[in-house]
Amino acid sequence: MSTLRVCVASAVARAVTTSAISIPTRRGDIGAAFRRLARSVPVEVLRVETATGAMALLTGVSGLLPPDVPARWDGATRRYVRGLWDRWWKKQPEFAGLVMPKDAWSLAGLRPQNHPVRRMAAAAALFRGAHALGETLAAVDGADPARWTAKTMALFTGATGDSYWRRRLGLSCAPGRSDIALLGEDRAAAILCNVVVPFLVATDRVQRGAGELLGFLPPAHDDALARCTAFALFGRDYNPKFHRTALRQQGLLQIFNDFCLGDRSACKSCGLPAVVAEMARA
Repeated sequence: MSTLRVCVASAVARAVTTSAISIPTRRGDIGAAFRRLARSVPVEVLRVETATGAMALLTGVSGLLPPDVPARWDGATRRYVRGLWDRWWKKQPEFAGLVMPKDAWSLAGLRPQNHPVRRMAAAAALFRGAHALGETLAAVDGADPARWTAKTMALFTGATGDSYWRRRLGLSCAPGRSDIALLGEDRAAAILCNVVVPFLVATDRVQRGAGELLGFLPPAHDDALARCTAFALFGRDYNPKFHRTALRQQGLLQIFNDFCLGDRSACKSCGLPAVVAEMARA
């Protein structure tokens, strides 16, 4: 593997960690906090921990491990948080200079399923253990693209950590009546499209041509930016089925980032038509 490819593989491997634990919103402050956490507690550190040990490290370094347990929390939650503290205090001297201030996280308005602590539980489930996630992904048989996609999605949606999270959305939430996935299908689909496939291509781990996989990548159920970009391009009467494939959603998101994000002219000064005209002449 070339030096450049090694560097790309390393960078994308870190992105797997950040993407898996970051919440499915486009809030830059949360993303920055997760990137900082991923640098402070790298995958190699999590790999040698149990699920509880990994969770203790992530919540401890992030500054989000509750210092006190409110009386209103149930017994299972109090025992779980005490267990995290039992592990964190032993590791605290090693990571003392890396602990983040709580105000590094903008938590106002977050739904429980998007809370950073829940995303840390997903990271603890995915990255602990002896086998690197990249190797596990590469081992999935890629002969059948549809089957590869289904199995790879299952690696993420089937991630299980501490039994505490099996039916809970958050530390302050009562347990539900049925199991709740740490990573839902939308988040898993985003990781697959934006991280996993680039990672496998960059490290020459795609068993067949990458182009054969693209048609089988799962779309997000409802990407608001893709929907708004399609509305701007095609008007109110466009068929929503147009962007119900992962590739078209990615294309619309690219258009948004290249032409819409910084535009303040209500499309009057949009540069996209000139680009399309130039492509047509080429």
